[in-house]
Amino acid sequence: MFRFDDSDPQFVIIYTGDKHALPDDYRQSFKFWAEQLKRRERFGVIMVDEPHEHPEGESDEDHRQHEAEFARVINDFRRDYRESTSQQNVGYARVMPLAWNDLYFSEAGSWDRYV
Repeated sequence: MFRFDDSDPQFVIIYTGDKHALPDDYRQSFKFWAEQLKRRERFGVIMVDEPHEHPEGESDEDHRQHEAEFARVINDFRRDYRESTSQQNVGYARVMPLAWNDLYFSEAGSWDRYV
């Protein structure tokens, strides 16, 4: 379950928690983000990816279904809030554990695939 910190009006910080994210976690985070947009003030978003365990017994098909649902949730948010995020969000940063660097970005040029 994601945790949210909006104690500083200039930032919304989203912590991913120690469990594998589910589509509902992303729905909740985008709902929280949209609520902040209603303030009509500029702010940055920081997504802090925390180390987490993947559920045992999760099949490749389960993983593909989750990824497809994540894509739908993300695309819905982008479509519905494109204008307000472009006007109000001054930046977005994703912070990952250092150990993920080797996992995702060990090949030269692999970073370009994720940005």
